[in-house]
Amino acid sequence: MSDKQKAKATNPFTGETLSEHDFISKEDLEKKIQESWNVFLKFKKSDPKERAQKLKKLGEIIERDSDKYAKIITMEMGKPIKEARREVEYAINECKFFGGHLEEFMKPEEIKTKAKRSYVSIEPLGPIYHVTPFNFPFWLLFRGTVAAMAMGNTVINKNPQTCPQCGIAAEEAFKEAGFTNGEFMNLIISQDQSEDIIKNPSIRGVSFTGSTEGGVKVASWAGQYCKKSVMELGGNDPFIVLKDADMDLAIEQGVQGRLLNGGQCCTAAKRFIVDESIYEEFKNRLIEKVKDVKVGDPMDENTQVGPLAKKSGLEKAMDQVKKAKEAGAKVLLGGDQPKDEKLKKGHYMNPTILETSENNPVFDEETFGPIFNLIKFKTEEDALRIANKTKYGLGGAIFTRDEERAQELGRDLEVGALFINNMVDWNASTPEGGVKMSGYGREGGKQGAHEFVNVKTVWIA
Repeated sequence: MSDKQKAKATNPFTGETLSEHDFISKEDLEKKIQESWNVFLKFKKSDPKERAQKLKKLGEIIERDSDKYAKIITMEMGKPIKEARREVEYAINECKFFGGHLEEFMKPEEIKTKAKRSYVSIEPLGPIYHVTPFNFPFWLLFRGTVAAMAMGNTVINKNPQTCPQCGIAAEEAFKEAGFTNGEFMNLIISQDQSEDIIKNPSIRGVSFTGSTEGGVKVASWAGQYCKKSVMELGGNDPFIVLKDADMDLAIEQGVQGRLLNGGQCCTAAKRFIVDESIYEEFKNRLIEKVKDVKVGDPMDENTQVGPLAKKSGLEKAMDQVKKAKEAGAKVLLGGDQPKDEKLKKGHYMNPTILETSENNPVFDEETFGPIFNLIKFKTEEDALRIANKTKYGLGGAIFTRDEERAQELGRDLEVGALFINNMVDWNASTPEGGVKMSGYGREGGKQGAHEFVNVKTVWIA
């Protein structure tokens, strides 16, 4: 790694450089890992009640300074300020939930056997290497780290290179809450330093959220060095609309589910699979709804879609639309960039609606931008086949007035999360993760808390 390399944050709206930070040196990184291990030896013995109080205080601190954090998110990542505030709320909820449930999640489970007593003990593993993605650089930092720390693990966090201040601000909050000994460390780490971290004997687990391509590489290192890992990767989520669906609800949730975060969301609605009997009505109403979406300055309270976080992301999304058109897709709306001079310096793409087929390349790929991909189906079995015809399996939504039928169909939908009559969403109390190339393991809820623990059987003869 060159000494000249730096983590550089650039405002996606104005193009101005916000900050530059040197990556940590190899020597200092090794010292930090050793420090995290030394802290863990004490932290794992800490009183769960004390950890719970600190996590609750952490939530209070974030709530107190929520406007500050929201502005940092928008400045570094580009999402509309209203959505940045929502991201901060998610982080607050993680702290409150695990602060309120960690004692319950650590409670030994008694098991009846022929032994005098037998039970399962929940014990922390050690330092966890946590990689936070660029699309939710604040909330997803807390999503993975708070659960691990609640169980008594320490965490070394790598924030995205484009959003360093989000990680720095989060670390300051952890310290103010009482985690002052290095229980949580946010380090400026380059991508090519990850293997050195994972292979270090003191690192006991790896939590990665990001692209499938990046996750495959990180997972291979975790496997090579026999480290427990959780991978939350890409998605190509189906949004199935049956013929008896509430059309108003489906349109409203579809627009919100696709355009949230400018479409830069792994669990965003990407493939809109609509019954042929209502397809034309759905398509026409969707077009009219999306036409009214305000694209603009992310600091403007009325903006619904801001710039994409990276120039490379914009270029990829535009190229995907180009290739889709060449393969026969019909552009119903958008497919270009805004003409407004005020937006010229930003990484903007107009919300785009494509009418396509199963054989189109955009049907198979994850689109990380404001791109709707519409396709019709004839039978419910056909809808399931189309929905499952992807290497991904993160989330999925079904819209119908028949909830029982939706649950029945949902059992055959190859996803980690099924939402009925709602866009795929998140909650601190429920597990989230995927199947197939969308990854493995879970974040959130008791299942997420137990990803980085030693489930130890204790047998008393």
